[in-house]
Formats: sequence, C-alpha cells, structure tokens
Amino acid sequence: MKPILLLLLTTSAANAQRLWTAADQRYTVDNLRRTRNDLTREVENLTDAQWHFRESPERWSIAEVVEHLGTWEIALPAKSAKASETHPAPTSHLS
Repeated sequence: MKPILLLLLTTSAANAQRLWTAADQRYTVDNLRRTRNDLTREVENLTDAQWHFRESPERWSIAEVVEHLGTWEIALPAKSAKASETHPAPTSHLS
C-alpha cells in the first residue's frame, strides 16, 4: 500500500508546477478509483481477528493502515491544492 501513497505524492508534486490537463486529472482519478476498489476487494472478507492482527506492537494492523489511507484520501486534495498555490523555494543556498 505504500507504493500507492508514493504514486499519489509523486504525481501531486510533479504536477504542482503546472496546470493539470484533463488527461492528468482523468489518469489520477481512474487510478484512485482502481486502487480503492482493489483494496476493498482485498479486505472485504477479512475476519475481525485478521483485520486487527499486529505482527508486533510496533507494526500497524490492516485496520489502522486502511484508516490511515482513508484519512489521506480526505487530506490529499487539500494538501495538493495548497502545494500548487506555492512556489518552490530557491535552491541557490544549497551547495
């Protein structure tokens, strides 16, 4: 599931410097729908024990991962919009 988030963040960052075309928007929305549907299929038949199982105290359960993804699904559009309004910081101070 981490690659999904990475794809979304990379796509958002790459497109923050230009206006999204209709094809960009369609591609992103289609992939969001596809990954949401794939995730739903993967977890819909899990038992309560599977849903809340943790390999160790430091690891997240499937329920926590899905909740996190749901939170980001809500937050990402606002963060992407905010990022597209700002200009990148100059990198001249980096040597």
